[in-house]
Amino acid sequence: MGEQMKWCLVLALLACLPGGVIEANEEGRVPAGRVAWQLVGKTLINPATGTGQVLAYFTFLEGIPGPMFAGSPGESTAFFTLRSQPFSLQTFPNGDVLIGLLGTEVFTLYLDTTPDQDFSDPPTFSDGEPLATFNRLPAELIFVGPVFTDDFSVEFVSSRRFVWQGRRFNLRRLTPEGVTLTVTGSTAFLPSGVAEFPVSVSFGASAIAVEVVDEKDEE
Repeated sequence: MGEQMKWCLVLALLACLPGGVIEANEEGRVPAGRVAWQLVGKTLINPATGTGQVLAYFTFLEGIPGPMFAGSPGESTAFFTLRSQPFSLQTFPNGDVLIGLLGTEVFTLYLDTTPDQDFSDPPTFSDGEPLATFNRLPAELIFVGPVFTDDFSVEFVSSRRFVWQGRRFNLRRLTPEGVTLTVTGSTAFLPSGVAEFPVSVSFGASAIAVEVVDEKDEE
């Protein structure tokens, strides 16, 4: 057996053994402008107080190998989830368009290897291993007829290394400058089953990797 083949077998065995972890390529950051995230979620809302909270799960994370679900795709089987802290929302009309203004917001991305998420039970979206915390920068929601859209950027507050599929990853390595999200959702209020936020709206979103700025380029 050739020497190269021997080493390939050794690496494969290490990945399968308990505690055998192979380092992911930490230089493999997502190129600027490429889709880095795709996610599905709901925004829980309390119209009486003007407050809300976002719950979501990921269908795609660039650089993170699948599977993304423990079974058929859905919130209850998703390995990677997101939950925001409660936030406030100001709305005002502009003709037949409704505008919503959001300030900064903190949310955390989690890995749950035994998923059991339920949109009517927000803590189930944050009972996994926390991987990264982000600041959402100010955002403007635009409500037109049955649809709303929202574009905003997020930046890292913190991140940590984690093991997935026998490899180590760090989300800050993949998108060090954060991402810019485009959200599209329904304006139809549905019962949420959550006392604090009695209604919800559903959405889907994609995120684009932000360009990494080299200090030398700024000189």
